[in-house]
Amino acid sequence: IEAYRQSTTIDPHDHESWLNLSEIYYKKNLLSKAIKILEDAYSYNNEIANINFRLAAFYLLKHNLSDGLRYFRNGMKINCNGYKEVLKFCPEAIDFKEVNELIKQFNPVRQ
Repeated sequence: IEAYRQSTTIDPHDHESWLNLSEIYYKKNLLSKAIKILEDAYSYNNEIANINFRLAAFYLLKHNLSDGLRYFRNGMKINCNGYKEVLKFCPEAIDFKEVNELIKQFNPVRQ
């Protein structure tokens, strides 16, 4: 954890370190901490699809549909095929009508 923290301090644009750090907190069942890490990452890397998709997944897991959909939409604007990042952490997201509508809107032919 400390190595990733140092990496994000030295280079806050190193989005992989932010993502790895958030995954560690996710695996430790510290979802709020993982979201905080990703919110910090977003402030430096808002154009990275996986940061948006990971935030979407974690917010959906916290039953925060509005923030989850906002980040999902942002991610789809950047990479319409990258939504599987959400399903990796929140497979039930595919059951949300709003998520499916966004997938169809940005990617009419599902990959």
